[in-house]
Amino acid sequence: MKKVSIIVPVYNAEMYLGYCINSILSQTYTNIEVILVNDGSTDGSLSICNNYAVIDKRIKVVDIKNGGVSRARNLGLEYVTGEYVQFVDSDDVIALNMTERLVEAIEAYKTDIVFCGMKLVSLKNSIPERIICCTSEGIGKECVLDRKTFLEKMAFLLWKTAMLEGPCNRVYRTNIIKHHGIKFPENISLGEDLIMNLSYYGFCNGAVFLSDKLYYYIQVNDHALTRIYRADLFSNQMMLIDLVRKFLKRKLTNLSDEEETSLSEYTVAKAMQCMLRLFQNENQLEEIDIKAGIAEIINDQRVREAIKKCNFIEEQFEWIRWLSEFSDVGAIYEILKNMKSRELFNTCLELNVADDLIIEKRPGVINRSLVWGLNKVLRIKNIRTLEMVRNSLVDFGIKTTLAKILNYSPKNQCSSR
Repeated sequence: MKKVSIIVPVYNAEMYLGYCINSILSQTYTNIEVILVNDGSTDGSLSICNNYAVIDKRIKVVDIKNGGVSRARNLGLEYVTGEYVQFVDSDDVIALNMTERLVEAIEAYKTDIVFCGMKLVSLKNSIPERIICCTSEGIGKECVLDRKTFLEKMAFLLWKTAMLEGPCNRVYRTNIIKHHGIKFPENISLGEDLIMNLSYYGFCNGAVFLSDKLYYYIQVNDHALTRIYRADLFSNQMMLIDLVRKFLKRKLTNLSDEEETSLSEYTVAKAMQCMLRLFQNENQLEEIDIKAGIAEIINDQRVREAIKKCNFIEEQFEWIRWLSEFSDVGAIYEILKNMKSRELFNTCLELNVADDLIIEKRPGVINRSLVWGLNKVLRIKNIRTLEMVRNSLVDFGIKTTLAKILNYSPKNQCSSR
């Protein structure tokens, strides 16, 4: 059994840290070392780490002054002695067979990275209130991609699986990280995971996507990421998308039409997420400030071009297609303000908090048959309307698709606001 180093950055996590460490120490794959990096915690986290280190000799405790999660992870990498590396956040837990499953796949397929699915679990009073799944089941059960396919499909995978951004739902090869000096950038606090991953992806000989949901991302209501307001959120998200585009063009020279579409749909999703966050109660923004934020987003040329190119936009945001034409900030403001008082608003934020997590869907026989038939037709002739119907069937199912077909018209949609 080759050793796996599991790095856990710890900051004021005493409430859930024990659950996290127990899930790691209970792995069916036993040849592990656990590197707990205490990032200047002011609660009892360090004591908990030290107590576990006495109980289990596989644990190393590193205590540093607070410097942020990227610095903690980078420092953890300096202590790694295993052939493989995993990252686990201190308030999350992992399935008991996660490490075994990942190592089994990376060795069997001789690839450089293996991804697994995740579950985002929202807790209220320590009780699961909502569970959202992030999985690769939309592309397949166990997909083994060579380097060429991985790069050529990266924009699609980024958008459709929501599994490429974070560092926790996969296993890395230590020698690639150390040989190429790959680190998390310490000068930014949002999107650093994706930047580090792009550096790593550039050296991968391929990738494996497992549909197994083995990582549990725990979101506590009182400390939810959705409550954190960042004035630079939109500029940060566009910067990351620009980096993805530059990375792909550097590796591929030109993006295919399909990849351009996927990257456009990903861009629109990020733009809508940024608009939604302007309305959070914690922001305490005045109406004119919210409208100014909307104007910045809707007038960004990257967003405008993406809206034109994308085939699929989430059903509740389809109105952005025509309201963006003349940058109708007033109408967009009214629609999002009305959404705010409904469950849909909170759900949309939670769906996006962990890198656009998507709800797991299990289409029925009729749905699958319709999609199969439309795919056959689209191979013969690319008809935009049929492609949109196909995409809607895949993403929303038959009932919603029929409702969209029967009710769709710009006039009806605009009058509904």
